[in-house]
Amino acid sequence: FDEARLFFERTWGENDEYFFRARLRSEGNDNHGDVENDARMDRFYVEMPFYGDTRLTIGRFSEYWDSDYLVDGWSGLPALGAFKGGSVVTDWRTNGFMLTKNFGIGTVKAILAHPNHIVGEQADINGNEWHGGDYAFMLNAALQFNEKFGLDLGAQLFIGDNADTINANSYTNANALLNGNPDTTFKNFWTVFAGLRFNFTDYAAFKAIYYGQKWKVDEVFGSGTPADPWYWGKADTEDPKHWAVMFDVKQEALKFTSLWLEYGQYDKGFWVPQGMSTVFPTESTILKEFVRNDSQLMQDTKYWRVVLGQQWNEKWATNLFYYGYKVDDAYRDNAGNLSSAKPAEFGLGVQYKLNDATTMGLNYTHVKSDLPTDVNRKEDKDNIVRFRTSISF
Repeated sequence: FDEARLFFERTWGENDEYFFRARLRSEGNDNHGDVENDARMDRFYVEMPFYGDTRLTIGRFSEYWDSDYLVDGWSGLPALGAFKGGSVVTDWRTNGFMLTKNFGIGTVKAILAHPNHIVGEQADINGNEWHGGDYAFMLNAALQFNEKFGLDLGAQLFIGDNADTINANSYTNANALLNGNPDTTFKNFWTVFAGLRFNFTDYAAFKAIYYGQKWKVDEVFGSGTPADPWYWGKADTEDPKHWAVMFDVKQEALKFTSLWLEYGQYDKGFWVPQGMSTVFPTESTILKEFVRNDSQLMQDTKYWRVVLGQQWNEKWATNLFYYGYKVDDAYRDNAGNLSSAKPAEFGLGVQYKLNDATTMGLNYTHVKSDLPTDVNRKEDKDNIVRFRTSISF
Protein backbone atom coordinates (compact mmCIF):
# COMPACT_ATOMS: atom_id res chain seq x y z
CA PHE A 1 0.00 0.00 0.00
CA ASP A 2 1.61 3.22 -1.17
CA GLU A 3 -0.64 6.11 -0.19
CA ALA A 4 -4.19 7.24 0.48
CA ARG A 5 -5.77 10.63 -0.12
CA LEU A 6 -9.07 11.94 1.19
CA PHE A 7 -10.41 15.12 -0.46
CA PHE A 8 -12.92 17.56 1.04
CA GLU A 9 -14.47 20.27 -1.15
CA ARG A 10 -17.17 22.87 -0.54
CA THR A 11 -18.48 25.90 -2.44
CA TRP A 12 -20.78 28.55 -1.00
CA GLY A 13 -21.89 32.15 -1.46
CA GLU A 14 -24.49 33.81 -3.69
CA ASN A 15 -22.77 32.67 -6.89
CA ASP A 16 -20.59 29.95 -5.36
CA GLU A 17 -17.76 32.50 -5.32
CA TYR A 18 -16.17 30.89 -2.24
CA PHE A 19 -14.34 27.58 -2.59
CA PHE A 20 -12.75 25.42 0.12
CA ARG A 21 -10.54 22.38 -0.43
CA ALA A 22 -8.60 20.11 1.91
CA ARG A 23 -6.63 16.94 1.21
CA LEU A 24 -5.72 14.50 3.95
CA ARG A 25 -2.85 12.29 2.86
CA SER A 26 -1.31 9.22 4.45
CA GLU A 27 1.69 7.27 3.22
CA GLY A 28 1.59 3.47 3.25
CA ASN A 29 4.27 1.05 4.35
CA ASP A 30 7.89 1.85 5.06
CA ASN A 31 10.83 -0.20 3.78
CA HIS A 32 10.32 -2.75 6.55
CA GLY A 33 6.65 -3.33 5.78
CA ASP A 34 5.43 -1.43 8.85
CA VAL A 35 2.52 0.95 8.48
CA GLU A 36 3.65 4.56 8.77
CA ASN A 37 1.53 6.88 10.87
CA ASP A 38 2.20 10.18 9.13
CA ALA A 39 -1.20 11.38 8.00
CA ARG A 40 -1.10 15.09 7.21
CA MET A 41 -3.29 17.78 5.72
CA ASP A 42 -1.13 18.61 2.71
CA ARG A 43 -3.79 20.84 1.10
CA PHE A 44 -5.96 23.24 3.10
CA TYR A 45 -7.08 26.50 1.49
CA VAL A 46 -9.90 28.89 0.63
CA GLU A 47 -10.43 30.85 -2.60
CA MET A 48 -12.50 34.04 -2.25
CA PRO A 49 -13.34 37.30 -4.02
CA PHE A 50 -10.93 40.17 -3.35
CA TYR A 51 -10.42 43.79 -4.37
CA GLY A 52 -10.41 44.93 -7.99
CA ASP A 53 -12.10 41.82 -9.42
CA THR A 54 -9.28 39.63 -8.15
CA ARG A 55 -9.42 36.35 -6.25
CA LEU A 56 -7.40 35.59 -3.14
CA THR A 57 -6.23 32.12 -2.14
CA ILE A 58 -5.14 31.62 1.48
CA GLY A 59 -3.73 28.46 3.06
CA ARG A 60 -1.70 25.48 1.90
CA PHE A 61 -2.21 24.97 -1.83
CA SER A 62 -0.45 23.79 -4.99
CA GLU A 63 -0.32 25.07 -8.57
CA TYR A 64 0.46 23.52 -11.98
CA TRP A 65 1.66 26.47 -14.04
CA ASP A 66 3.26 24.36 -16.78
CA SER A 67 0.52 21.70 -16.98
CA ASP A 68 -0.12 22.34 -20.70
CA TYR A 69 3.38 20.99 -21.35
CA LEU A 70 2.93 17.73 -19.40
CA VAL A 71 1.46 14.43 -20.53
CA ASP A 72 -2.03 14.59 -19.03
CA GLY A 73 -5.14 12.47 -18.79
CA TRP A 74 -6.70 13.79 -22.00
CA SER A 75 -3.81 13.84 -24.46
CA GLY A 76 -1.90 10.67 -23.67
CA LEU A 77 -2.30 8.67 -20.51
CA PRO A 78 -5.53 7.85 -18.70
CA ALA A 79 -5.61 10.07 -15.68
CA LEU A 80 -5.90 7.55 -12.85
CA GLY A 81 -2.58 6.33 -11.54
CA ALA A 82 -0.53 6.60 -14.72
CA PHE A 83 3.21 7.26 -14.66
CA LYS A 84 3.30 10.68 -16.26
CA GLY A 85 5.77 12.87 -14.37
CA GLY A 86 5.25 16.15 -12.58
CA SER A 87 5.60 19.89 -12.91
CA VAL A 88 9.07 21.42 -13.27
CA VAL A 89 8.40 24.63 -11.33
CA THR A 90 5.26 24.04 -9.28
CA ASP A 91 3.26 21.19 -7.67
CA TRP A 92 4.89 21.64 -4.27
CA ARG A 93 2.99 22.51 -1.11
CA THR A 94 2.79 26.28 -0.72
CA ASN A 95 1.93 27.91 2.62
CA GLY A 96 0.83 31.46 1.92
CA PHE A 97 -1.18 33.71 -0.35
CA MET A 98 -2.01 33.82 -4.07
CA LEU A 99 -3.63 36.70 -5.94
CA THR A 100 -5.36 35.91 -9.28
CA LYS A 101 -6.49 38.44 -11.87
CA ASN A 102 -8.30 37.58 -15.12
CA PHE A 103 -7.82 39.82 -18.15
CA GLY A 104 -9.21 39.72 -21.66
CA ILE A 105 -6.24 37.75 -23.00
CA GLY A 106 -5.40 35.58 -20.02
CA THR A 107 -4.73 35.20 -16.31
CA VAL A 108 -1.98 36.57 -14.04
CA LYS A 109 -1.11 34.97 -10.68
CA ALA A 110 1.26 36.11 -7.93
CA ILE A 111 2.30 34.10 -4.86
CA LEU A 112 4.02 35.00 -1.59
CA ALA A 113 4.63 31.97 0.58
CA HIS A 114 6.77 29.76 2.74
CA PRO A 115 7.70 26.71 0.68
CA ASN A 116 6.61 23.54 2.45
CA HIS A 117 8.51 21.34 -0.01
CA ILE A 118 11.78 23.18 0.49
CA VAL A 119 14.37 23.51 -2.25
CA GLY A 120 17.90 22.63 -1.26
CA GLU A 121 16.91 20.21 1.48
CA GLN A 122 19.81 17.88 2.22
CA ALA A 123 21.07 15.68 5.02
CA ASP A 124 24.58 14.68 5.98
CA ILE A 125 25.64 11.15 6.93
CA ASN A 126 24.79 11.87 10.56
CA GLY A 127 21.19 12.73 9.68
CA ASN A 128 21.55 16.48 10.30
CA GLU A 129 19.54 18.51 7.79
CA TRP A 130 19.67 22.01 6.40
CA HIS A 131 16.83 23.71 4.59
CA GLY A 132 17.18 26.46 2.04
CA GLY A 133 14.29 28.58 0.85
CA ASP A 134 12.66 30.46 3.72
CA TYR A 135 10.39 32.42 1.37
CA ALA A 136 9.05 31.91 -2.15
CA PHE A 137 7.92 34.58 -4.62
CA MET A 138 6.20 33.41 -7.81
CA LEU A 139 4.64 35.15 -10.80
CA ASN A 140 2.83 33.62 -13.78
CA ALA A 141 1.01 34.94 -16.85
CA ALA A 142 -1.01 32.50 -18.99
CA LEU A 143 -1.90 34.37 -22.18
CA GLN A 144 -4.15 33.31 -25.07
CA PHE A 145 -3.99 35.81 -27.93
CA ASN A 146 -6.33 33.96 -30.29
CA GLU A 147 -7.61 30.44 -30.95
CA LYS A 148 -4.23 29.33 -32.25
CA PHE A 149 -1.51 31.11 -30.30
CA GLY A 150 -0.79 31.23 -26.57
CA LEU A 151 2.13 32.02 -24.24
CA ASP A 152 2.98 31.07 -20.65
CA LEU A 153 5.53 33.20 -18.79
CA GLY A 154 6.65 32.87 -15.21
CA ALA A 155 9.30 33.10 -12.51
CA GLN A 156 9.91 31.31 -9.22
CA LEU A 157 12.30 32.63 -6.56
CA PHE A 158 13.33 30.89 -3.35
CA ILE A 159 15.07 33.14 -0.81
CA GLY A 160 17.24 31.97 2.08
CA ASP A 161 18.54 33.97 5.02
CA ASN A 162 22.24 33.12 4.51
CA ALA A 163 22.22 31.37 7.89
CA ASP A 164 21.40 27.78 6.90
CA THR A 165 24.74 25.99 6.80
CA ILE A 166 25.99 22.45 6.97
CA ASN A 167 29.49 21.18 7.67
CA ALA A 168 30.51 19.45 4.46
CA ASN A 169 33.08 17.42 6.39
CA SER A 170 30.11 15.36 7.56
CA TYR A 171 29.79 13.97 4.03
CA THR A 172 31.62 10.82 3.05
CA ASN A 173 33.24 12.66 0.15
CA ALA A 174 34.72 15.51 2.18
CA ASN A 175 37.83 15.66 -0.02
CA ALA A 176 35.72 17.23 -2.78
CA LEU A 177 35.79 20.63 -1.05
CA LEU A 178 36.97 23.57 -3.08
CA ASN A 179 39.36 26.10 -1.49
CA GLY A 180 38.84 24.43 1.88
CA ASN A 181 35.34 25.87 2.29
CA PRO A 182 33.72 23.63 4.93
CA ASP A 183 30.15 24.93 4.87
CA THR A 184 27.19 25.25 2.53
CA THR A 185 25.04 28.39 2.60
CA PHE A 186 21.76 28.84 0.72
CA LYS A 187 21.18 32.38 -0.57
CA ASN A 188 18.61 32.29 -3.37
CA PHE A 189 17.50 30.23 -6.34
CA TRP A 190 15.77 31.54 -9.48
CA THR A 191 13.82 29.67 -12.14
CA VAL A 192 12.26 31.52 -15.08
CA PHE A 193 10.26 29.88 -17.83
CA ALA A 194 8.54 30.66 -21.12
CA GLY A 195 6.18 28.36 -22.98
CA LEU A 196 4.60 28.57 -26.43
CA ARG A 197 1.39 26.86 -27.56
CA PHE A 198 0.32 26.81 -31.23
CA ASN A 199 -2.84 24.97 -32.29
CA PHE A 200 -2.79 23.76 -35.87
CA THR A 201 -6.40 22.58 -35.45
CA ASP A 202 -8.74 21.98 -32.53
CA TYR A 203 -7.09 18.57 -32.09
CA ALA A 204 -3.42 19.05 -32.97
CA ALA A 205 -0.88 21.40 -31.38
CA PHE A 206 2.82 22.19 -31.23
CA LYS A 207 4.24 23.20 -27.84
CA ALA A 208 7.66 24.28 -26.59
CA ILE A 209 8.92 25.41 -23.19
CA TYR A 210 12.22 26.76 -21.83
CA TYR A 211 13.48 26.99 -18.23
CA GLY A 212 16.53 28.85 -16.98
CA GLN A 213 17.94 28.67 -13.44
CA LYS A 214 20.36 30.72 -11.40
CA TRP A 215 21.87 29.60 -8.09
CA LYS A 216 23.35 31.58 -5.24
CA VAL A 217 24.54 28.72 -3.07
CA ASP A 218 28.05 28.07 -1.77
CA GLU A 219 28.09 24.37 -2.55
CA VAL A 220 30.86 22.02 -3.64
CA PHE A 221 30.54 18.28 -3.87
CA GLY A 222 31.92 15.36 -5.92
CA SER A 223 32.19 14.56 -9.60
CA GLY A 224 28.59 13.50 -10.14
CA THR A 225 29.21 9.89 -11.20
CA PRO A 226 27.47 6.98 -9.43
CA ALA A 227 30.77 6.06 -7.77
CA ASP A 228 31.30 9.67 -6.65
CA PRO A 229 27.77 11.04 -6.53
CA TRP A 230 28.17 14.61 -5.32
CA TYR A 231 28.17 17.34 -7.91
CA TRP A 232 31.30 19.41 -8.62
CA GLY A 233 31.07 23.14 -8.92
CA LYS A 234 30.31 26.25 -6.96
CA ALA A 235 26.60 26.56 -7.56
CA ASP A 236 26.56 30.35 -7.94
CA THR A 237 28.62 29.93 -11.15
CA GLU A 238 26.12 27.51 -12.72
CA ASP A 239 23.19 28.48 -14.95
CA PRO A 240 21.50 25.15 -15.77
CA LYS A 241 18.74 25.10 -18.39
CA HIS A 242 15.99 22.78 -19.55
CA TRP A 243 13.94 22.89 -22.72
CA ALA A 244 11.43 20.63 -24.43
CA VAL A 245 9.28 20.51 -27.56
CA MET A 246 6.04 18.54 -27.91
CA PHE A 247 3.59 17.50 -30.61
CA ASP A 248 0.14 16.83 -29.14
CA VAL A 249 -2.59 15.12 -31.18
CA LYS A 250 -5.98 14.35 -29.64
CA GLN A 251 -7.86 11.14 -30.30
CA GLU A 252 -10.53 13.07 -32.20
CA ALA A 253 -7.98 13.62 -34.99
CA LEU A 254 -6.58 10.06 -35.27
CA LYS A 255 -9.85 8.35 -34.23
CA PHE A 256 -8.29 5.25 -32.61
CA THR A 257 -5.67 6.87 -30.37
CA SER A 258 -4.13 10.10 -29.14
CA LEU A 259 -0.43 10.79 -29.69
CA TRP A 260 2.10 12.69 -27.59
CA LEU A 261 5.67 13.14 -28.91
CA GLU A 262 8.23 14.97 -26.77
CA TYR A 263 11.94 15.66 -26.89
CA GLY A 264 13.88 17.60 -24.26
CA GLN A 265 17.21 18.23 -22.52
CA TYR A 266 18.30 18.97 -18.95
CA ASP A 267 21.65 20.55 -18.12
CA LYS A 268 23.81 19.08 -15.39
CA GLY A 269 22.85 20.68 -12.07
CA PHE A 270 19.25 21.49 -13.04
CA TRP A 271 17.11 21.31 -9.89
CA VAL A 272 13.46 20.22 -9.77
CA PRO A 273 11.83 21.02 -6.39
CA GLN A 274 9.08 18.48 -7.08
CA GLY A 275 11.65 15.67 -7.22
CA MET A 276 12.89 13.02 -9.64
CA SER A 277 9.39 11.99 -10.80
CA THR A 278 9.44 15.03 -13.10
CA VAL A 279 12.40 13.54 -14.99
CA PHE A 280 11.90 9.81 -14.33
CA PRO A 281 8.13 9.45 -13.73
CA THR A 282 8.14 6.00 -12.10
CA GLU A 283 10.65 7.07 -9.40
CA SER A 284 12.25 3.64 -9.66
CA THR A 285 15.08 3.12 -7.17
CA ILE A 286 17.54 2.11 -9.89
CA LEU A 287 17.07 5.47 -11.62
CA LYS A 288 18.04 7.42 -8.50
CA GLU A 289 21.65 6.80 -9.54
CA PHE A 290 21.20 9.60 -12.08
CA VAL A 291 19.68 12.18 -9.70
CA ARG A 292 21.33 13.77 -6.67
CA ASN A 293 19.15 14.07 -3.56
CA ASP A 294 16.14 13.01 -5.68
CA SER A 295 16.03 16.49 -7.21
CA GLN A 296 19.17 17.57 -9.10
CA LEU A 297 20.46 16.17 -12.40
CA MET A 298 23.97 14.78 -11.99
CA GLN A 299 24.79 15.02 -15.70
CA ASP A 300 23.45 16.47 -18.95
CA THR A 301 20.37 14.40 -19.76
CA LYS A 302 18.46 14.11 -23.04
CA TYR A 303 15.11 12.34 -23.27
CA TRP A 304 12.23 11.54 -25.60
CA ARG A 305 8.71 10.36 -24.88
CA VAL A 306 6.10 8.62 -27.01
CA VAL A 307 2.64 8.20 -25.49
CA LEU A 308 -0.50 6.67 -26.96
CA GLY A 309 -3.84 6.93 -25.14
CA GLN A 310 -7.12 5.30 -26.20
CA GLN A 311 -10.59 6.12 -24.87
CA TRP A 312 -12.64 3.16 -26.09
CA ASN A 313 -15.98 4.12 -24.54
CA GLU A 314 -17.36 5.71 -21.38
CA LYS A 315 -15.99 2.89 -19.22
CA TRP A 316 -12.66 1.74 -20.73
CA ALA A 317 -9.42 3.56 -21.54
CA THR A 318 -5.88 2.27 -22.18
CA ASN A 319 -2.40 3.68 -22.72
CA LEU A 320 1.03 2.71 -24.04
CA PHE A 321 4.21 4.72 -23.50
CA TYR A 322 7.98 4.72 -23.91
CA TYR A 323 10.39 7.13 -22.18
CA GLY A 324 14.00 6.91 -23.37
CA TYR A 325 17.01 8.80 -21.91
CA LYS A 326 20.66 9.47 -22.61
CA VAL A 327 22.67 10.49 -19.53
CA ASP A 328 26.13 11.84 -20.39
CA ASP A 329 29.21 10.70 -18.41
CA ALA A 330 27.14 8.44 -16.18
CA TYR A 331 29.96 6.07 -15.21
CA ARG A 332 33.52 5.02 -16.01
CA ASP A 333 34.12 1.91 -18.08
CA ASN A 334 36.84 -0.68 -17.41
CA ALA A 335 39.38 1.53 -19.18
CA GLY A 336 38.54 4.47 -16.92
CA ASN A 337 36.77 6.47 -19.63
CA LEU A 338 33.51 8.28 -18.92
CA SER A 339 30.59 6.59 -20.66
CA SER A 340 26.97 7.55 -21.28
CA ALA A 341 24.01 5.52 -20.08
CA LYS A 342 20.64 5.02 -21.79
CA PRO A 343 18.03 4.14 -19.16
CA ALA A 344 14.41 3.72 -20.24
CA GLU A 345 10.87 3.33 -18.92
CA PHE A 346 8.07 1.74 -20.92
CA GLY A 347 4.71 0.26 -20.04
CA LEU A 348 0.97 0.12 -20.44
CA GLY A 349 -2.14 0.80 -18.43
CA VAL A 350 -5.89 0.33 -18.33
CA GLN A 351 -8.58 2.44 -16.68
CA TYR A 352 -12.10 1.23 -15.91
CA LYS A 353 -15.07 3.26 -14.73
CA LEU A 354 -17.12 0.91 -12.59
CA ASN A 355 -19.93 3.42 -12.09
CA ASP A 356 -20.45 7.17 -11.75
CA ALA A 357 -18.73 7.14 -8.35
CA THR A 358 -15.88 4.64 -8.81
CA THR A 359 -12.95 4.53 -11.25
CA MET A 360 -10.01 2.11 -11.17
CA GLY A 361 -6.61 2.32 -12.86
CA LEU A 362 -4.01 -0.44 -13.29
CA ASN A 363 -0.59 0.52 -14.72
CA TYR A 364 2.60 -1.45 -15.33
CA THR A 365 6.08 -0.11 -16.15
CA HIS A 366 9.35 -1.87 -16.95
CA VAL A 367 12.47 0.12 -16.07
CA LYS A 368 16.08 -0.51 -17.08
CA SER A 369 19.00 1.49 -15.75
CA ASP A 370 21.65 0.68 -18.39
CA LEU A 371 24.37 0.92 -15.71
CA PRO A 372 26.71 -2.02 -15.08
CA THR A 373 25.66 -3.83 -11.91
CA ASP A 374 29.17 -3.42 -10.50
CA VAL A 375 28.74 0.37 -10.79
CA ASN A 376 25.31 0.91 -9.26
CA ARG A 377 25.42 -2.18 -7.03
CA LYS A 378 21.75 -2.85 -7.74
CA GLU A 379 19.70 -4.82 -10.18
CA ASP A 380 19.66 -3.18 -13.58
CA LYS A 381 15.93 -3.81 -14.17
CA ASP A 382 12.77 -3.02 -12.26
CA ASN A 383 9.08 -3.87 -12.69
CA ILE A 384 6.51 -1.56 -11.12
CA VAL A 385 2.75 -2.05 -10.84
CA ARG A 386 0.39 0.63 -9.59
CA PHE A 387 -3.30 0.06 -8.85
CA ARG A 388 -5.36 3.07 -7.84
CA THR A 389 -9.04 3.47 -7.02
CA SER A 390 -10.97 6.75 -6.88
CA ILE A 391 -14.37 6.95 -5.15
CA SER A 392 -16.54 10.08 -4.99
CA PHE A 393 -19.34 10.22 -2.43
